[in-house]
Amino acid sequence: MIVSIIGASENIELTEIYSEFTETVTVQYSKTIRVKQTQVNIKQDSSLNDIVYYWNNVVNSRDTVALFNLYAPYVLYYGKEMSDKSCIQDKRNFYRKYPFFSQSVDNLETVKIDENLYKVYFDKFVKMKEGSEAKNYPSYLLIGYYEGTAYIFVEGDSITDKNLLKKRFR
Repeated sequence: MIVSIIGASENIELTEIYSEFTETVTVQYSKTIRVKQTQVNIKQDSSLNDIVYYWNNVVNSRDTVALFNLYAPYVLYYGKEMSDKSCIQDKRNFYRKYPFFSQSVDNLETVKIDENLYKVYFDKFVKMKEGSEAKNYPSYLLIGYYEGTAYIFVEGDSITDKNLLKKRFR
């Protein structure tokens, strides 16, 4: 059992602050993004839901090349600002540590932030070990478009956000 040291109303306020931060950082990145050499292997007219489902399939198949092409050159990845290469290396390390990892997504909801930037909320059901029960992590991706190509600028979940905020405000 986790004991919350922050009251419910404070927790909501801190989560909103963090959410605003992720959106602000993403807008800054979208203004300075460099076009990657390899384009994402999905149709440019794909819906945001299609992109999230594609990302989910790529994560499950451990296709780090396709995953690399989905990320913007710099990603806010579970609270850490890192390059796309560092993000992919983190994924590779994770796959080695948890060889039976799998995830599925459901209940997608999209919020438009600006003309080319969207935040997609979803339930991510994760299994870490073979035969384990799936745990639900309320998650999100911030997806931005640059010259018609979709990139993931932020990947995170509300549990990680709350834990990071607790550490920051102790």
